[in-house]
Amino acid sequence: MKDKLTQRERFFTALDLQKSDKVPTFDFLYSPVIWEKILGIEPKYTAKEQLAAALILGLDSVSVPTRPASNYKFAMKNGIYKDEWGGTMKKDPASWPLDAPIKFIIKDRNDLKNLNRLDPDRTERYEEQAEVVSLNKGRVALGGTVSGPLTYAWIYHGAERLLMNFYDDPKFLGEMFKIFNDFAVPYAVNQVRVGLDYMWLAEDLGCSSGPFFSNKMFKELLYPFLLEIVTELRKEKKDLKIAVHCCGDFKIFIEDIINLGVDAIHPFQRTAGWDIAQVKQKYGDRIAIIGNIDSSRTLPYGTVEDVKKEVKETIEAAGQNGGLVIAADHSLHDGIPIENMLAIYEAVEEFGYY
Repeated sequence: MKDKLTQRERFFTALDLQKSDKVPTFDFLYSPVIWEKILGIEPKYTAKEQLAAALILGLDSVSVPTRPASNYKFAMKNGIYKDEWGGTMKKDPASWPLDAPIKFIIKDRNDLKNLNRLDPDRTERYEEQAEVVSLNKGRVALGGTVSGPLTYAWIYHGAERLLMNFYDDPKFLGEMFKIFNDFAVPYAVNQVRVGLDYMWLAEDLGCSSGPFFSNKMFKELLYPFLLEIVTELRKEKKDLKIAVHCCGDFKIFIEDIINLGVDAIHPFQRTAGWDIAQVKQKYGDRIAIIGNIDSSRTLPYGTVEDVKKEVKETIEAAGQNGGLVIAADHSLHDGIPIENMLAIYEAVEEFGYY
């Protein structure tokens, strides 16, 4: 091991379940406060802005977004617009950088037939990611992101219909999942082709109080599509690192997620009952752990000292032998004071060296 690693090397050493010079850091940067207070700009959530913020914060890794196809024009009125799929979305500062679906366009099979089909091979989707790869010069680990089909179905079919159809019409869900995966697979592969270092596979499987459905339903209906994404990514690049983002309580699924062949899991939310020491003991020789700093309580409402204490506890519980990346247990969102965000990295400097 080198005495001092680059930020990129530090992150990938953790994903290899090894000790580096210190515990690395990552976060999904969802707080306008970061750009306003640190960069002095109004954020637009671009790949270049994500890299700029990551470099100033000293992150070892950051996720950089794609952008819509240039032939698609958003006609917006009062913050409401139709996205590329045809879904009606609303911009809201509370959900930034994501927009909220306010009309679910897939109700039945006829709607599925009439759904806009996106072209995943439009090169302009990935042009700014490619620019960021060049600008980065290998400094931080750059991650792309692809959503699993459940996430797409949640947005365009609606939560109530979606969960009911796990019981009422699982065949219909399978048809819908296939349409979304037919886009997601090449969309993910194209992000690897522009030179990103690794991929995030995002698929929320539970809320704080428990999973959304049974393990049997997960294995039969959703797992094959997630496996397809992982398999095709590895066909493109055999040694590609893949990290899963999964909010909430997904304890009943964790073995199957690991069996997908992924390298890391994020974010192990404290409010969903995750004990990071137990996670490390049970799974730490198979997957890297990313997250676990409480973004619901400690980060928004605690003091700087509370944040530092929690970072120290997480490192002691899960970081001694490597395989840990410190991050919020969801994202850095706009409810978190900037001093508490910075306290995460100050604590890593204080407590995170091996």
